[in-house]
Amino acid sequence: MLAAGACVALGAAEVNITDVLAEPLTRARALGVNHALQMGVDEVPNQAFDIVLECAGAAPALSQAIKSVVRGGVVVQIGMLPGEPRAVSLAELVVREIDLRGSFRFDDEID
Repeated sequence: MLAAGACVALGAAEVNITDVLAEPLTRARALGVNHALQMGVDEVPNQAFDIVLECAGAAPALSQAIKSVVRGGVVVQIGMLPGEPRAVSLAELVVREIDLRGSFRFDDEID
């Protein structure tokens, strides 16, 4: 929600958000996102977005982010994936020349 709100506040041309729950999507609409899609209910488009911010930290969400970004697009991994092996479909990173970037979201807040 914070990432979507920041994108809206900074003037992104279009902001879309997905979630597995309806309630966060209602709040996202109030923030001004263009489209709020519920996973498992709405169809999430493939190869539709220049930049995808993956904030859930779940392997299926990262796989969907990779599917959703355009050829040569950027996926930013904000959500913290567990520090153990996870099944993620990475072949499309190579085939479609997608840039996967990490973004560590904490500094000293946890301390």
